[in-house]
Amino acid sequence: MGGHASGTPRVGVELGADRGTGGNLLAFGVVAAVSGLMTPGEFLAWGWRVPFLFSGPLVAAGLWARVRIAGTRPFEALVTTGSRAERPVAVLVRGHRTGSLPVLAVGCLPALIALIARSPREAISAISPKGIGT
Repeated sequence: MGGHASGTPRVGVELGADRGTGGNLLAFGVVAAVSGLMTPGEFLAWGWRVPFLFSGPLVAAGLWARVRIAGTRPFEALVTTGSRAERPVAVLVRGHRTGSLPVLAVGCLPALIALIARSPREAISAISPKGIGT
């Protein structure tokens, strides 16, 4: 399920935009209410878990919906025919450069920042073809 974490809010916003579901606002409200009812020490010790308990029914509903929602027509056609691009990311970037490159950059940015913050030497070594000092 972790792979769906980044796409799920986007799908929720796209599908619920005309209905004004406000899922993120609801989540913020629950965390604000729980943290407001406790001392900072209580919230840090155990209170931060309470919003996760409230999310249980939402996770169950999301899993139920995910199993029952059909894929898009192009995706279903690919599944039926079994055809697949040899290099799908290259096809995506070549065919939709203006839309895909910013999304890829924003998606990779947190990982890059974390790598640099953890160890600048490792970051340079990871992106350098020969490593540091070679």
